[in-house]
Amino acid sequence: MIDEIWKDIPGYEGFYQISNKGRVKSLVFKDYKREKILKYCKNINRYSTRFFIDLKRNCIKERFYIHQLVALAFIGPCPEGMEVCHNDGNAENNCAENLRYGTHQENMRDMIRHGTNNGKGPAGEKNGNSILTDNQVKEIIQQINDGINFEQIANNFNVSIPVISNIKCKRLWKHLSKDVEFKERVNKGSTKFNDDQIKYIKQLIKDNIPSKEIAKQFNVSYETINRIKKNQTFKDVNNV
Repeated sequence: MIDEIWKDIPGYEGFYQISNKGRVKSLVFKDYKREKILKYCKNINRYSTRFFIDLKRNCIKERFYIHQLVALAFIGPCPEGMEVCHNDGNAENNCAENLRYGTHQENMRDMIRHGTNNGKGPAGEKNGNSILTDNQVKEIIQQINDGINFEQIANNFNVSIPVISNIKCKRLWKHLSKDVEFKERVNKGSTKFNDDQIKYIKQLIKDNIPSKEIAKQFNVSYETINRIKKNQTFKDVNNV
């Protein structure tokens, strides 16, 4: 597991720090020094979920996105005309190693490649950024219904696992999948977790470890971890 490293947030030295895992803490100076991990908020729109936090100094409050603060502290100032990109396409994974600076066009291509654009722009192969043809998507749909593992399908078509998941969930290429009745996948390993394993998985999720890495560690599907992350399964098991 990657060690957590803390750095001062530029412009807020002595007041706030951020870690390479995307956590923020305040540094309070009175008669003693006390550190406190801060909670951040979600900004959810039709395209993505972004985490943000309000920082206060000299009675002035300013709002920042977590991915921007991590990049600022661990990569450096953002070059003019660039923005923060997520390497795995998951806007909720704000670990330092998952971030880089790129152009807006590169960021949009990432969204298409990872299937996280949620329908923005022309559909299917008519979208100039699409790397799949309609025929390839039809084949993906068939492989999903044949019970082939999502990771294997993703490798077959040189795309990421979220792309396959979004096709199956009808968030991408809906014009091809809207009338398809997908068979329910059976994740044999998902019912074999004990409480300690679930607590550990939930802690990894809390630490912003990518779902794909957790899935590989426990030899289960990406969807199994995502359902735990969304509290759709194992609701009664707490990680504390």
